[in-house]
Amino acid sequence: MSSASSIALSLDGWTSQNSLPMLATNAHWMSSAFQQYRACIEFVEIEGSHSGENLANIVATVLERFHISDKVMTITADNASNNDTLHRYLYQKLSQRYDGYLSETIIREGTMKFTHNSQIHCFAHILNLVMKTILRSLRASSHKEACDLLDDVAKRSWKRVNAPTSPIAKLRLLVLWIARSPERIQKWDNRPGCTKAINYDVDTRWNSTFVMIVRAEECRRQLEDTVNDDPDIEALRLTLNDWRQLSDIKKILAPFSEYTEYVSRDSPSIHMAARTTRRVAEGLASNNCSCFRSNLTPREVPRLRQRQRHILIASVLDPRIKTKWLKTLPDGEKIIDRIREFLKKAYSTTKQPVSIAPSTNWMSFEYRFLEAIQPTQYYVAESDIDKYFDTPTISTGCDISQSQSEFIRNWWKANMLEYSCMAKVAQDHPCYTSSRGRYREIVQWWERCARDSTFLHER
Repeated sequence: MSSASSIALSLDGWTSQNSLPMLATNAHWMSSAFQQYRACIEFVEIEGSHSGENLANIVATVLERFHISDKVMTITADNASNNDTLHRYLYQKLSQRYDGYLSETIIREGTMKFTHNSQIHCFAHILNLVMKTILRSLRASSHKEACDLLDDVAKRSWKRVNAPTSPIAKLRLLVLWIARSPERIQKWDNRPGCTKAINYDVDTRWNSTFVMIVRAEECRRQLEDTVNDDPDIEALRLTLNDWRQLSDIKKILAPFSEYTEYVSRDSPSIHMAARTTRRVAEGLASNNCSCFRSNLTPREVPRLRQRQRHILIASVLDPRIKTKWLKTLPDGEKIIDRIREFLKKAYSTTKQPVSIAPSTNWMSFEYRFLEAIQPTQYYVAESDIDKYFDTPTISTGCDISQSQSEFIRNWWKANMLEYSCMAKVAQDHPCYTSSRGRYREIVQWWERCARDSTFLHER
């Protein structure tokens, strides 16, 4: 990290199984050779309040420990309000020590890249919130409500409870009802053509409702046989109309599943964030499925439409696209002009003194006097920012087996001498993550902490 020009952070917090409030801090950066690096730089129990101010102090401490306070450019976290406060307090704390990196006069220790607009809301979390809003509008209920109803049925009977009418709620109850009995599970496994159980959805398991519907359609005959074999659960029978609605709901949820998997992977995904968010917003507005007729606009969609500078800059760094996508936006040309202007300020070219060979001719006293007091003349190298923006996009075949973020890194590595300024931009921005990163690694730490509380104290 010491050689990195900028660093992107991603944060995640939760409560472990042994009731310890945990916070993980992950760093993402790019080397001058365009090698991507990621590291979990902190995994700590949160002591005291979970306020944004307290979390900001924890983050500031780890930044100071690794001497990277002036290099942090963005923080990606979920949409909890305390993360908004964290960003604000951290900016205030760092501003007391550093000037902004575009400041003309430096009066503090140095400059920092962190700004009041450095917060990136976790895109995967936004997608999950939008999906929950959609499911609520479809009266899908929740996993907890399904479990409570089954507990009530166990005490009384199906005839004495009000079974839901929503296709998703009925499917969830049927799947949970099977999973609650070893005898019913065994009977399910022995049904002809049944290879595995249907995974029931959980509120905190992203895309699980979509996966449950997909698997249920594959096992439609087995589910109908299950209801036929037990008249007590007749209320959970899925009608022909129910199956049609489930098919429509699957079409709605399918893009969300694809987008969530994409932004949750290890590879940086910020260069696709702006395009993906627009596609999600357009999909919400144009969906005409029979079970989704209302023009749903969840409260999370305004955040989907945010046009943060970091995200927009990252979107032009693919040499196959450059500004083509931005030009499709209503105010695309203005956005492109603002990006150009900002990049020229943030990544200005170096000034070199003009070299003048000493003359062998005799110089008058007046000339020597003027030469001594005149300001030094500088040669300002021509910026390659306009050159990159104005030259045509490259044309290349698309290798589906190659990571597209890897292609972008390799292209900039090969062209860093031709585009020296833009190469610095490419080193700073593609390393951002649009989702909280390295989730699998964090879970491994979490599981170990849950098993052994002394592990934290050993650190």
